[in-house]
Amino acid sequence: MNDVNVELGLSATAQISLNDAAVRTLAGIPSGAISLDDLHGKSNTYAVTTVIIGGGGGGGAGLQSSTVGGGGGGGGIVKLTHNLSPGTAYPAYVGAGGSGGAIGTSNQGGDGGWSYFNGDYAWGGGGGGSWTGSDANGRAGGAGGGGGWVCCVVVGSGGSGTAGQGFSGYQTSTSSADAGGGGGADPTGSTGAGTTQSVNGGNGWQPLLSVYGNTNYYGGGGGGGWSSGTTYSSGGAGGGGGGGYTTGSAATLSGQNGWSYGGGGGGGDGWWGGSGSGAGGNGYQGLVCIWYAGAQRGTGGTVLSVGGGTLHLFYSSGTYTA
Repeated sequence: MNDVNVELGLSATAQISLNDAAVRTLAGIPSGAISLDDLHGKSNTYAVTTVIIGGGGGGGAGLQSSTVGGGGGGGGIVKLTHNLSPGTAYPAYVGAGGSGGAIGTSNQGGDGGWSYFNGDYAWGGGGGGSWTGSDANGRAGGAGGGGGWVCCVVVGSGGSGTAGQGFSGYQTSTSSADAGGGGGADPTGSTGAGTTQSVNGGNGWQPLLSVYGNTNYYGGGGGGGWSSGTTYSSGGAGGGGGGGYTTGSAATLSGQNGWSYGGGGGGGDGWWGGSGSGAGGNGYQGLVCIWYAGAQRGTGGTVLSVGGGTLHLFYSSGTYTA
């Protein structure tokens, strides 16, 4: 019985019997006859599906009369299977959203924080570009931030995404005063500077759809600020905030905050032909999800019964005990 003890996490010399509940659970025989042969090749681990979402990036700031900020990139998303050992504690870390670029400075948006579970990371979204030189380019991240635009001089590229987590951000328009939107999270994401032009943020992904039918998108990119717009530019599906725009009022110049897990903040608009400036919107925090079939086995997070199994949601950092 030494090997059975070790599999159950006990000392090799612990006193156990075949009729103990833990031994029967390991053998898969809840009642009736049981023998050592029933324990051959059995493992005490169980499989869980994990979805890890990084924090969304903040949008870049726009400066009066001359610049517009890029949208923040969506937080990267990874979906994996882990085999966990009962009784073992596994830390779950949830990344914060990145801060939007502040008014009055050449501020790119801040990068979102990474999220983590059992050795795997989802990187935070890259901050949106702002102005002056390299700061106009969106920052790299799980999904890249959008490029900023400087009047008639600088066209910012989108920041690189992370392969398997999110797409690169969008480049600033070369024909109008519009910044690039942030890239969206997606497992087919790409790396390299973003050169496709779009003021709207990229769409995120539906990581829980195949797990238990949840149709929500997460990790949408923030929209870029746009001086040619008459309403906020569109954030990507999955919580991306809209980019600021010019209406003759400073109230609409700042980008909107990301609003769902991993959503990037919108870029700020420099009041074209005026004297206003717009801050970038803040990115939204990440999320860690753990799902397994059947009744509850572990503890930690907010626990729900869904899709014929059990879901643990970590809205803030904590510990999952298997």
